[in-house]
Amino acid sequence: MLNEELLTRFKTEADVSKFLNQLPVLLLEKMLEEEMDARLGYGKNSIAGNNTGNSRKRSERFRYRGRDA
Repeated sequence: MLNEELLTRFKTEADVSKFLNQLPVLLLEKMLEEEMDARLGYGKNSIAGNNTGNSRKRSERFRYRGRDA
C-alpha cells in the first residue's frame, strides 16, 4: 500500500536505507501506542481518562532505541 507521495520522498539510495532502518522502530512505537489505547480503553489525548486514576502519566514520549542505541 505504498502511495506515490511516499515514493517521491526517496531521492537517493541513502534515503531508502534510512527509511528502512527507521521502519521497525516506527512500527513498534505505533503498536505500543495502540496497545496502551486498548488497555486503558481510550485514545491518547482523550478526556475520557481525566480524573479516573487510570490516565496516562508519562509526559515525555517513549522512544524505542532500536539496535543502534
